[in-house]
Amino acid sequence: DEAFSKLEKMPLDETGKKIVASIKEDQLAARALNNKFAEMVQTNREEAVQFLLKEANPATTKWQDAIRDFITLQ
Repeated sequence: DEAFSKLEKMPLDETGKKIVASIKEDQLAARALNNKFAEMVQTNREEAVQFLLKEANPATTKWQDAIRDFITLQ
């Protein structure tokens, strides 16, 4: 979180600002889904694995793609 806070303070053009906003949005979504998975796995492992594959993993991939977009921009 500290590193991302520094990233947000960097001077960026409009494209960079949009990508950083996307990273933040995707990060929040992925974290929420991963936290839900961690809770689910304690009570129903099979359901949790299906949730991970269908919901949490795609959200994490989207977050990683946004980070990759920013790296490419730099």
